[in-house]
Amino acid sequence: MKNKASKLMMIAICSVLVGCGNSNFFTTSGSPYSLLNGRTAKKKYETIASVGIGELNYMKTSAAQNAEHFANFVDGLLTHNDFGTLELNLAKSARQEQDFKEFVFEVREDENLIWVTSAGKPYKYGGKVQKVTAADFVFGAKLINTFSVGSDTGYLMRDFIKGAAEYYLYTQILDGIANGSSKFVKMDTDQKKAKFINDTIKSDYPAAYKAQYDPAYGGTAIKAADINNIANGSRLGVKVENGNSVRYSLLDSAMYFPTLLTYSTYLPVNENFYNEKKSGFGSGKPDSILYCGPYVLSASDETNIEYTKNPYYAKRKDVQENRYKQAFVDKIHYSIKNDIESGDPRIAFEAGNIDGFGLSPNDKIGWDKYVIGPNGEGTIEEPYSGLVNSRWLD
Repeated sequence: MKNKASKLMMIAICSVLVGCGNSNFFTTSGSPYSLLNGRTAKKKYETIASVGIGELNYMKTSAAQNAEHFANFVDGLLTHNDFGTLELNLAKSARQEQDFKEFVFEVREDENLIWVTSAGKPYKYGGKVQKVTAADFVFGAKLINTFSVGSDTGYLMRDFIKGAAEYYLYTQILDGIANGSSKFVKMDTDQKKAKFINDTIKSDYPAAYKAQYDPAYGGTAIKAADINNIANGSRLGVKVENGNSVRYSLLDSAMYFPTLLTYSTYLPVNENFYNEKKSGFGSGKPDSILYCGPYVLSASDETNIEYTKNPYYAKRKDVQENRYKQAFVDKIHYSIKNDIESGDPRIAFEAGNIDGFGLSPNDKIGWDKYVIGPNGEGTIEEPYSGLVNSRWLD
């Protein structure tokens, strides 16, 4: 359900009408938004954040203070365009089979669809530039369902994908054994492991149990002989197919499944880089992740966050052909201000110190000025000021 206490972004189109020779500005033209044509906009966007980045492990965290950043750093198979319509992103094509129980996405073949470092350079492993491939989505699926990762959003896969719950529970057994838990140390045979997984799926994942394991509905209980294939991930319903396609096998028909692919749960991870970083993956430092989205995190500390445009993203064929995917701003800079009052960002905006901010209903002066308007008729859906970009929040 969408919350009507929405985040209203104040977007300033910098109206420098004369003397516009500064390299920090560019003039827009040919925009589908008529109000933008002929305007001068900044190449560097300045704004304020109340907190810094906690961590960048998008396989683990869903906290807004982190997700609002890594959403700009790593692309998924699909995306929502400016109008909220779902469209292909890293996927070149998509199809469904078996009445929406199977989905297959072909990953783009593009020389510029590569993993890059926080320095904007191609990531190489064994001397070879690492492209974003279907295998990265399979590895991401294994990570998100690894118990020790502690993902906030893994349920979005375990509630939909065949074999996800059993893989997760198997890794829970391994984690328990590694940590000396007497409960799991006693599971010293595959038969005991299979019983634990069966019993736990039945009690904790009833929908998955009914769809895949319940004999009353044509399912098959996990046997000791299945443990090896659970361990190696071959029973997980996320697989590479035909070289560079990824297939998702669902527990049940779900026409809306593609919308889930816009969540961090379904993002790709390069296995070689992850194995290099291990526990340091996504620590919060710019070099703790790789990038395949429009921006890289070029700086992050207690006072500043800065994005720099990913040069390889801009070269991707699908980006060049679709202006709604293009990143026109070269840098985005956040000044971190702790303990800011609700009206402080507006004051900074009106003073020309920042280019945009989140307008809070708690800032009554700003709310009345930009949303309600002098005639009292403005609403969130139809705000008084043309500077307001209304975005719904979950």
